[in-house]
Amino acid sequence: AANASVITPSECLQTFAEICLALQHVHSRGFLHNDIKANNVILERRRDSKKYNAILIDFGKSTKASTILPSVSSRKRSHPPTKSYLAPEVLKRRQYSTASDIYSVGRMFKSVSKIMGFYEGVRVLVKNAVAEEPSLRPHLDKLINEINAIQF
Repeated sequence: AANASVITPSECLQTFAEICLALQHVHSRGFLHNDIKANNVILERRRDSKKYNAILIDFGKSTKASTILPSVSSRKRSHPPTKSYLAPEVLKRRQYSTASDIYSVGRMFKSVSKIMGFYEGVRVLVKNAVAEEPSLRPHLDKLINEINAIQF
């Protein structure tokens, strides 16, 4: 959608707020998505509208929030992960958390906002979401509020 200019920057912000709300629901149920990337978000056209709803898909790598996965070397993979979206603690120690999901959202937001040409307007928000230290990443409530506060 970003490459094809299907949505405007304002609609993109709304889409990311919807993604965060969906993720907040997943986390509230005690689960982690563990594979948030652009390929795992689809846009569904709203009835009688040119606008879209964002839908988070592919829960194949989802786990309970308290699950610790085995190390990479002891686990067979059918394909390598999309490393650009994975948090540093996931790549180094396979430590998934709500913060690692937020990191992935931040990386996706950075990529899409650069494609659409409004990265400078969200740079600080993205920088906070992809902080190296998981405890410094904002909670989803704060991230949603910051996204909703952006004006173009």
